[in-house]
Amino acid sequence: MGERPVVVLVERDAVAAGLREVFTGAAAGRGGVAVVQSGPGLGKTEVLHAFARWAEEEHGAAVLAAVCSPDERDVPLSAIAQLLSSAPESMSELHDVADEVAEGRLDAAGARLMNNALLGGDRPVVMVVDDVHLADEVSLRRLGRFIHRARSAPVAIVVSVCDGFEGPFSQFLTELLRQPSFRRFTLTTLSADGVAELLAERFAGVGREQALAWRAMTGGNPLLIRALLEDVQEQEEGQPTPAPSLPAPRTFPQALTSLLRRMPALAREVAVTSALLDCFGGAEHLVEVLGLDERSVWQAVSSLEAAGIACGGTIRHSMLSRLLLDSLDRPQRAALHRRAADVLASLNAPAQVTAAHLLEAEEPADVWAIPVLREAADTPRSEGRFLDAARLLELAMDSTPFEEERAEILMELIGCEWNLDPAMAGRRLPDAVAAYHDGHLLGEGLDFLVRHMLWQGDEHEVVAICAALPEERRRELLERLGPWLAVTWPGILERIPGHAEPATQDRLPHALGLEARGAALLRDMLAGGPAHEAIAFAESCLLGAAEGRAFAPAVITALDVLIYADRLDRAALHCASLRADAQAHGQRTRAALLTAMSAEIALRQGALESAADLAAEALKELPAKAWGPAVGLPLSVLITAQTLTGRLSQAAEALNHPVPAGIMRTRWAVHYLYARGRYHRAMGAQRAATDDFRTCGELLRSWKMDLPAVVPWRTEVAELLWETEESDQARGLAEEQLRACPTQSRRARGISLRALAATSAPRSRLRLLNEAVEDLEKGGDQLELARALDLLSKAYFDLGMTRPARASAQRASGVARRISYQLGSARTGEHGAVTHFPAQREPVHESLDAAADELTEAEQRVAVLAAKGYTNRQISQKLFVTVSTVEQHLTRIYRKLQVNRRSDLGDFLPLISPAEAV
Repeated sequence: MGERPVVVLVERDAVAAGLREVFTGAAAGRGGVAVVQSGPGLGKTEVLHAFARWAEEEHGAAVLAAVCSPDERDVPLSAIAQLLSSAPESMSELHDVADEVAEGRLDAAGARLMNNALLGGDRPVVMVVDDVHLADEVSLRRLGRFIHRARSAPVAIVVSVCDGFEGPFSQFLTELLRQPSFRRFTLTTLSADGVAELLAERFAGVGREQALAWRAMTGGNPLLIRALLEDVQEQEEGQPTPAPSLPAPRTFPQALTSLLRRMPALAREVAVTSALLDCFGGAEHLVEVLGLDERSVWQAVSSLEAAGIACGGTIRHSMLSRLLLDSLDRPQRAALHRRAADVLASLNAPAQVTAAHLLEAEEPADVWAIPVLREAADTPRSEGRFLDAARLLELAMDSTPFEEERAEILMELIGCEWNLDPAMAGRRLPDAVAAYHDGHLLGEGLDFLVRHMLWQGDEHEVVAICAALPEERRRELLERLGPWLAVTWPGILERIPGHAEPATQDRLPHALGLEARGAALLRDMLAGGPAHEAIAFAESCLLGAAEGRAFAPAVITALDVLIYADRLDRAALHCASLRADAQAHGQRTRAALLTAMSAEIALRQGALESAADLAAEALKELPAKAWGPAVGLPLSVLITAQTLTGRLSQAAEALNHPVPAGIMRTRWAVHYLYARGRYHRAMGAQRAATDDFRTCGELLRSWKMDLPAVVPWRTEVAELLWETEESDQARGLAEEQLRACPTQSRRARGISLRALAATSAPRSRLRLLNEAVEDLEKGGDQLELARALDLLSKAYFDLGMTRPARASAQRASGVARRISYQLGSARTGEHGAVTHFPAQREPVHESLDAAADELTEAEQRVAVLAAKGYTNRQISQKLFVTVSTVEQHLTRIYRKLQVNRRSDLGDFLPLISPAEAV
């Protein structure tokens, strides 16, 4: 058979032994016929070659060999010519016949000469024909006749056949089946152990896990395994990886192409179509997409499985599918995708499956496909995969011939792109405005246009659009958007002709959506209304978002509710989860917005370093222009955090960040002004600071959202007034702010109590500051807690109560250290964060803690319970004494502590050791 490299045969011992048995029988004069059948690349050529070499070298057999090919299938006697030409020199007469046969002739004399030479020699003969299914028809007939005559001759005839082929050789195979010495051998793909043995040719110590991974990719086809080994050796060193993944394989694709060329044309078509359906959906409709009879298709699939390319009716590995698709040029792929989409749509396949093929066709779709594409976009949009949704919507928009439908789809597309990059969405707004002016944008489409234009800062265009609307349509628009505008863009409502006060939550039309109701609840709360319903709404909305339901703008409103209601722990928990999800899905805008809200929450919790880092991150996640007026949110946090941590140069740098003029008509304006005012105050620009704080108040009052939880601007103004000795005005503002605080807003109440305490008499100051500390502990603001404790410590010192003063100072110092806040510097005004006002001095007991020490243990127990609000009868029952005894104790307590009523005892609670309390 000529010189060929020796190839190690793996898991082929049984076939080799069977072929040797065939030869042994033939050598004994009983003839022998065998067929070796397999898919391409499984080693049948190597098996035939190894058998022929064994017969020739071990038993002196005369070996004649032929390899058939598609190129010679139409050349008569081409296979016979190869056999005769390969005869050994001892059978030189066959060479003369070969010359005649090569010309396509074999007369009777030549046939007799051939038969006599092959059947009448003194040595056994082995005839090997590889890929006999590709042999020409004349050669097959001649070979069949010869096999019939060689039944009792020392001749062994072995042919190989590739699975899946049909044609003239079928009759030849039928003839073989009639031979008494006929044997059939089938080669299968390698097992995991076989793969490991083959890998061991190149690598040492191959484990079963590696072998299984390689088998999963190659199907156990030796040709593919060896090709992949070549690529691995080129790109990697050492052991083969458990799951070989090559960025640019070279030999492997060539081997796959070689396999497919050796298979029937139908098998190749089925392989490519199956790969396309496996990758893009619809694999269960393979037969329908091909448009062929089921028997032919599944016969081709069986051939692919025999070769290791397919498994379970589909292409076995994504890498194989990709390479199969890469073998098609663009027009071929597009045509196949179009056919797949047509067939799948006719079979009512899921919209996502059909749409995937429409996308890959890379051209406008037919009209029937528009609703399919829009439906398919709903799923990725609801799951936050906006890039996938945008691709589907863009194709739908480019495909529809209807202008109103195009405008609707355009707004949906803008919404998706806004979540990826507001600047990208902004580039489409001119088209949307043109659609509006042409009368194609109606209903909710106009709502979306207004929202996105405001985000881009196009407020003048929005006012013009609203002004141009017929009165009824304008009323409907404001009914839908009024609550949201009132809490987000309150300054724009008054510029819209005919605007009315937005309806409160209980007066909203029932048909309005979740966001309008949430915005109305937030507005009611900011106007000083009850917060419990708004908080319940927020928790329900955020729970829905956490469970994977649509992330609507209502979620941002819900977070605002929790922030302004001082539910900071809950807000932080929800915000962190939503932010991580947005970042995981590549939703840049949502991620940036949620990062900014996380920064605001961190600032309100007193976590200054974290707030600064998050605010800076938010500004990196989106470029400045992409933020629009909403840039006021992260900027205000960054400015405040840098100011409070003493990094005034960085705060100034943040203040130099350009902001759109329209920011002053948004809720973000008060946050920005408040932050700027604190910076001015830190820099000693008291007038500029006062102007900023008072502007906050004017805006909040005009917008009916003057809630201290938004920004406690009165506290800052009161402190500035106190510093200029305008004590009455300072106290008036502090009292006004406390009255405006809802009971449940513990953080805002704590800040307000601290401000009021600073303007109060020493004994009242203690009570107010203790209440402030309690509220701030529950409100979660560590910065304000540290400041309140610091002021409480000084108040105790001023009253001569050294023991509680030191305890408060230690607590204040510990809290301040945890948040990187310098209380000492703040007290001197170095960083502009004044923690308390100059004390208003009154004649006081020189040592009230000493006075508390004069109380007996019994008196101390009574004092504690009385200070906590117990009645005399309740105290007597709790201490097991008479009511008269309690009254006597109280008389002595009042005298020793120099107080006149029970309510004054609260100031002395810190002076009594917890061990002495009941």
